[in-house]
Amino acid sequence: MAKPTQEQLAAAEAAVEESASQAIQDAAEGQQVRRYGEELASSIRRRNAANHFARWLFRDAAGGQA
Repeated sequence: MAKPTQEQLAAAEAAVEESASQAIQDAAEGQQVRRYGEELASSIRRRNAANHFARWLFRDAAGGQA
């Protein structure tokens, strides 16, 4: 197998750097998506709790009359 040329080595190094840069960007985007998902889940839990309380307040606490 022939030795790689300087151009081939430079191209391979550039590809490695680009790949590493893309991996860092992907990781940052993944963290943003995870934070958004956590905020969304928290909001859903709060709304769910409020809904259950309202259901209890207006139906169960009223003796099932509502």
